[in-house]
Amino acid sequence: MGQPLLYKNGQLYQVNKMNGTSVETTIWEAEAKDNFGNITKYISGNGLQTTKTYDNNTGMLTQINTGTSSSQTSIQNLQYQYDDLYNITSWS
Repeated sequence: MGQPLLYKNGQLYQVNKMNGTSVETTIWEAEAKDNFGNITKYISGNGLQTTKTYDNNTGMLTQINTGTSSSQTSIQNLQYQYDDLYNITSWS
C-alpha cells in the first residue's frame, strides 16, 4: 500500500500521485539536504533536477539551478545576494 506523502526524520521527502492505494508515479523527491535541514537537491516527476545552494554560515539561499541531468542550468540559474539584515539586494 503506497502513501501520497512520505517523510524521513520528520521532513517531507517524497510526493506521490496515487491510483487508489498504489503509487502511480513520484511527482517530487528530495535527494539531499544540508546541515541546516534545507533540501539542496530534488527531482521533479518530469525528470528535471533542481539544486539549491545555501550559505554555510547563515543558511540563506544563494543559488538555484534547474535543468536536466546533462545540462544542470538549462531551465534556470538564479543567484541571490543579501545585505547585512538578510534582505535580498539582487538576484540574477
